[in-house]
Amino acid sequence: MLSFPLRFWRIFALLAFVFLAGCAQAPKKVDLDKTVGEKIKKIVVLQVKEPKRIVIMGSAGQQLGISFLLGPMIGGAINNAVINSRSEIFAKELNDRSIKIGPLVANTLQEKLRQQGFEVVYLPNESVRLTSDGKEDDYSHIKTDADAILNVWLNVVGYTLPPSSDDYQPWLSVGARLLDTKTKKVLYFRIFNIGSEFVNNEDIETLSSNEKYRYDSFDALIMRFDQAVEGIENSQEKVVNRIVQQISQK
Repeated sequence: MLSFPLRFWRIFALLAFVFLAGCAQAPKKVDLDKTVGEKIKKIVVLQVKEPKRIVIMGSAGQQLGISFLLGPMIGGAINNAVINSRSEIFAKELNDRSIKIGPLVANTLQEKLRQQGFEVVYLPNESVRLTSDGKEDDYSHIKTDADAILNVWLNVVGYTLPPSSDDYQPWLSVGARLLDTKTKKVLYFRIFNIGSEFVNNEDIETLSSNEKYRYDSFDALIMRFDQAVEGIENSQEKVVNRIVQQISQK
């Protein structure tokens, strides 16, 4: 078996994470100022859309080993085919059972925010748009008397097999942005990663998934699909809890 240092795997995993999350680099986090946060009483939660990508990612070691033995072009094609095939199978199971992750996250957000004393308004049909040049997010169309606008989105949802583990575990990449309603200034920003402990970047906050949801093969994951979905549900709640904790500053 090929052996590489821990630092290598962290760089490899970070590059894979950023690529799948759909951004050229990890955006800088923004902490909510305590004085500003104390003034926020009412929050509008925008629509949480379905994830940009459903991904079942094998271990970096397996992928690199195939590329090493067969060459980058052939090995890369095989890796992509395996990832795409497994991801499609998992996504189809979700669709066939009408399982939607976005609304689940939106409902969890509302519940947790209200538990912390916020007045919450949910706009299920409103989401961020792009400016006319397509380069920036645009919130100017959001009309509300709330103090702040909360936009949460799902970059990646699925399962991953980290280099340090023999088991598949839940993987989520989630973004959260809180804006001042009047000025549209970003008050708080985070990217969360749950499931891959090798994403080592100060601007990406990594959380651990529940060890209950571990599968020693893709076949085992699919055979216990209901439990695997439960693992994703559990993971999204962990991320939402962290978002609300940071916004409420409690």
